[in-house]
Amino acid sequence: VSQSRYQGRVVFATDNNKAYVDIGTSYKVMGIAKSVTDTSWNGSDTSKSVTVSADVTDARNCVIQLRDNANNFEVLGVKITTPDAATVTITTTIALPAGTYRLICVE
Repeated sequence: VSQSRYQGRVVFATDNNKAYVDIGTSYKVMGIAKSVTDTSWNGSDTSKSVTVSADVTDARNCVIQLRDNANNFEVLGVKITTPDAATVTITTTIALPAGTYRLICVE
């Protein structure tokens, strides 16, 4: 139970392997969460929606990149939007070549 007298106390939850700090009224997760998802593109796709992993609590708070797996993980200049807490939408004006691209979200 979080209490003001324990403010600053750090606890470790073995069920999800995360550390939490007591902020007086509740616990706050320490560190970062990330989601790494390899996406497949067919050569004609210009848009793709991706559900981020459950480790990320809200994709709208993430720093997000799409990288080209076949080209030394080059960062791609695509439009990335987050319509809700669990979804990232990738949009391009020109279809990406067929292949696998890695979406990285860091919260």
